[in-house]
Amino acid sequence: MGRNHENHLPHGLILVRQATRIENYFYMLTLTGSQAPVVVSATYSAHDPSKRLSRNLVIRAIERVVAKQPALGQVFVRQPSKQGKDHLWIARLPSLDVKDCVSFVDMDESEASSRRMLEHIMDQWFDLLDSSRPYWRATVVNMKTIYFSFNHIVCDGRSGVYFHRQLLTSLNDIEGGIDILPPEKYTTSSDPFPDHCENTIGRHNLLHIIWFIIKYLLQLVAELLFWPKYITFNDMKKYPMRPNIHRMAPMEERIKNKIISLRITPALMQKILTECRTQSTTFTAFLDTALNTSLCADIYPRSLFVRASTVVDIRGFCKWPYGEVMCNMAASWTKLRYAGSFSAIGKPPETRNSAENGVYTRIPAFWTMTKYRKDYMNKYLATASIQEFLGLGITPAHIDDFVSQVWGKSLSTTRNYGSLISNLGPLAPDERDKGRTWRFTDADWASSTHRSCIGPSLNITVISAPGADCVINFIYHEGSYDPTVIPRIVEVVRTRIGQVMGVTSDSLALIV
Repeated sequence: MGRNHENHLPHGLILVRQATRIENYFYMLTLTGSQAPVVVSATYSAHDPSKRLSRNLVIRAIERVVAKQPALGQVFVRQPSKQGKDHLWIARLPSLDVKDCVSFVDMDESEASSRRMLEHIMDQWFDLLDSSRPYWRATVVNMKTIYFSFNHIVCDGRSGVYFHRQLLTSLNDIEGGIDILPPEKYTTSSDPFPDHCENTIGRHNLLHIIWFIIKYLLQLVAELLFWPKYITFNDMKKYPMRPNIHRMAPMEERIKNKIISLRITPALMQKILTECRTQSTTFTAFLDTALNTSLCADIYPRSLFVRASTVVDIRGFCKWPYGEVMCNMAASWTKLRYAGSFSAIGKPPETRNSAENGVYTRIPAFWTMTKYRKDYMNKYLATASIQEFLGLGITPAHIDDFVSQVWGKSLSTTRNYGSLISNLGPLAPDERDKGRTWRFTDADWASSTHRSCIGPSLNITVISAPGADCVINFIYHEGSYDPTVIPRIVEVVRTRIGQVMGVTSDSLALIV
């Protein structure tokens, strides 16, 4: 087995365990240039306006986070199995060069706050074939905003929140010692890094896998019958591609993400949340309804079906990990739904023309749908997300066989033509950090979409910081649509939210 070869590993690497199927999946997506890094950012401010972050303080604070989180020291290597084929293994780098982990950038404030900065950070890929460097980086812009970027094989978006929460605590814990030189290397954590799939409550429930396969086949039949005319996102470009995971895809073969953002002011967000509570629903269900009504009623009015996914944090369904451990525990819940129920919400009465910007919303029907969506999510979210998370368990363990089966028989067919909502909620400080020196004053995050011939067409990410705007990012693969499609979707969603809340869409800032 692989452990017999540990003495031959470069860079002092220490083998930890064999990779899970989900790690095989992210490895494949990266090497084929099909999924860019994830970014979670936070803006840090002191209660004393004269104080600013410093290089020394940031480097030393990140040192404490690295020492606590095993994921930040992990890389991946191939190891031969008894069958003569390669398995993918997690290995740990005992130490990391600070220069590979932290960088500092000064730039114009307007550029720093634009979507181009976020896109630029996402475009800085990590080479998974280079096991001498970490697969993450902290980019400090103007000594205020820290962009934590990482390959999805390291951890999920929720882990990015954990990184910033622990970094805030470290900043507040470091007092004085300005003259103490920052380290040139970080020592990584040697804590256990178990296979969390083994501890998922659905792991040994065969019915989860069987039901997932049945739904998979039913959705495949529906898509073959109704695509491209009658499923949303039918104008997305699909093209054949032969995967190669023995080299890192060159820049020209990597996807490029484009981002359009909606910023909801704290006052309006509070109004939305209050109304959601009154209507016995949630903001995720609210956004889901606004998006899918817009897709079915305004963008793709001929569609019979809409495919939509929601990201679910399944840490609560597992025995491990405990606390804020960075890892991959995000599952998706995907549903092919009848478009007519959403189209009806956006269909104006025959005696009346559409309202603002050609968009109309039956507001009582909208709220009825949001409550239905919330109740439906509560009923099926846990089992459905676990089904999809465990679905890759039926694939081969050997990395080359995995790619052949998953790419050829799964991803190029049923995981297309859909949207994916991932709501991280508020980036709130730990209780012990409230009122201390440093605090969060803004937050942002973006999870890369997939190459359009493989995965979800449109990612929607949501995050906020206390007292700051709620940021909703619409992320898509540049070149996969007509250039007007995604901006039109965002504009219609913006208008519809304004109609439902009784405000002009001008109160929802659109940033491109």
